[in-house]
Amino acid sequence: MRKSHSVCVRETTPAECRCIDVTFPIDDALLIQLLRNAIQRVQQQGRNATIAMFDTVVTFPGVRLPWEGLVKACQDLNVLSLIDGAHGIGHIDLTHLARVDPDFFTSNCYKWLYTPRACAIFYVPFRNQHLIRSTIPTSDSFEAKMEDNVDTKDDIDGMSSVTQGPSRFGDLFKWAATIDQTPYLCVPEAIKFRTDVCGGEDKIRYYCFNLARDGGHSLAKILGTETMQNSEDTLGQCCFTNVRLPLLFNTERQGGLKCAEGPDVVKWIMDRALCEFNTWIPGKYYAGAVWVRLSAQIYLGIKDFEWAAGVLQGLCERVTKGEWRSPLEKVL
Repeated sequence: MRKSHSVCVRETTPAECRCIDVTFPIDDALLIQLLRNAIQRVQQQGRNATIAMFDTVVTFPGVRLPWEGLVKACQDLNVLSLIDGAHGIGHIDLTHLARVDPDFFTSNCYKWLYTPRACAIFYVPFRNQHLIRSTIPTSDSFEAKMEDNVDTKDDIDGMSSVTQGPSRFGDLFKWAATIDQTPYLCVPEAIKFRTDVCGGEDKIRYYCFNLARDGGHSLAKILGTETMQNSEDTLGQCCFTNVRLPLLFNTERQGGLKCAEGPDVVKWIMDRALCEFNTWIPGKYYAGAVWVRLSAQIYLGIKDFEWAAGVLQGLCERVTKGEWRSPLEKVL
């Protein structure tokens, strides 16, 4: 959850957010224990820990979380689980989703399933569908609660209101007038393409996971740095790889990079990569270093990662020479 999300929750609801600070790389068992500890601290304070939100794959750094174990921790401590699976469907294996049994699960189809945007899924087990009261914006199928003192016989279309069960949940999302429905019509064709042309989900994952791993190692070797990985080698079980750039911060030498300059250096590198090399490589000043995230796709190969390494190596050399500073900053 981003800081802005927690601020919004506090401002618009009676709920409070407790964020767990995590610096990657971290082992899966420790991450799961951090969640357990955080929930138990809230409960020991006499408060009600209602719901925990976490990712399948984090956006940055691009690492896979042990979301199955995090769901189990929530179940053990009687807390609802909400999974932000934006980088989920079409990326990692979700065939065991029902068996893991999260309380709520969302995922974007346009990120990895090859559909146009915006297109997403929302998975809610039958037991929790009554908790979803409205779409955003509220759709024509919104129904008042039975206890509300309103006439619920017919809506403006003459349709009966206050239905129960899965049909009510489906009807709720049937027509939200501001949503473009056409991307959803592409889902069957996207799945067909991935099956008939690309060889199926298992082959896509096998190729992309291996390319991310091998491409990341190749890039790190060229740069003389490292990829981000934990001792269990689980963070990289996805289509992302994270590589540290060969830039040193808080150095004693004159003209060296200061930690406070990290975000500006990253912005300069990303801007130059886009404007001069027509490529977009997400980067971030993270844990005292600049890391970049690269994605593996079925249309890429190891040569593409080696090309990216050359681009990044050249940009880092220019940073070291001070080219990233404006003329005024160079004088100062």
